[in-house]
Amino acid sequence: MIKPGPINSPAYERPIDDSRILPQRERVLQFMLRIAEINRGAKWLTLREVSDALGFPEASISARFRDFRKNKFGAYEVDRRRRVEQKGTWEYRVTRPFILDGGDL
Repeated sequence: MIKPGPINSPAYERPIDDSRILPQRERVLQFMLRIAEINRGAKWLTLREVSDALGFPEASISARFRDFRKNKFGAYEVDRRRRVEQKGTWEYRVTRPFILDGGDL
């Protein structure tokens, strides 16, 4: 489960936005981690592919990827690269953070 935390945006209204963003963050993370585990990190997805699979807007998925990188949301590894056959298209993968000392984040 992802730790809830404040969103640093003047437009963010906790009573309205928490009910939308918190479940969205959890679903996107679980989907991306499941894809990484099934494919041993070899599967990369575009924002459109994740959007099509989960039904969330691409901009929201991009925002969740930025969240995942932050310590307060788990400091997950969010890698991106250009998709070779589609110039200008980026693809992503999310993996669990690598912890050297075996401690918790």
